[in-house]
Amino acid sequence: MAGLYKGLVVSIQAADQEWHGTILWHFKQSITILLDDPFPSDLPKILTLWWTEPETQTRWKQQVTIDKVEHERTLTVFEYLTPQGLEQRQAVRYSLSLPLTIRTGPWPWQFIKTHTIDVSLTGLRCLLPVSWPPKQEHPATISLDRQVIHMDLHLLRTDFDSQGHYQTACQIIFASTHDHNQWKQFLLSIPRVGRGQMRITH
Repeated sequence: MAGLYKGLVVSIQAADQEWHGTILWHFKQSITILLDDPFPSDLPKILTLWWTEPETQTRWKQQVTIDKVEHERTLTVFEYLTPQGLEQRQAVRYSLSLPLTIRTGPWPWQFIKTHTIDVSLTGLRCLLPVSWPPKQEHPATISLDRQVIHMDLHLLRTDFDSQGHYQTACQIIFASTHDHNQWKQFLLSIPRVGRGQMRITH
């Protein structure tokens, strides 16, 4: 979950109720929160966690599920998982036109976690690591049509900003039997619903 760290002020929503608190501990998917006010004993199992990333003032939200309640003001939550054990995903198709125009120079999005998309023009495959654990890779279906790569990605519905987009710094690698692997880096913006374009700028 992007931008979460100890001391960050967050809010928790459930139905028409809202609580505010501070993160005491954040490790991997686990977050321990100290609330300003006590919460009821019948708190729903699935909650919505909101926070604002100080560096960008981007407002994020994440569904979480209660892991344990220390006492009436302290609870530990996890990223919400479906009964199938997978985070909520959204299938979106993106088109990547060739040739590519690649951004060069300093990369301004160092605070955003980096995913790697591995595209082989010979094998036509794409791997997109999910947010956690970082080494886990999620495959995407891609096809090549008139020098346009179409990628059907099943993406995590996490870390959306207030406009309903998910942004992450990405690296793309094009490999062929004729040359060495070439790493290309770009900013990927994914809409919450519908289809969109993978924008690559310089």
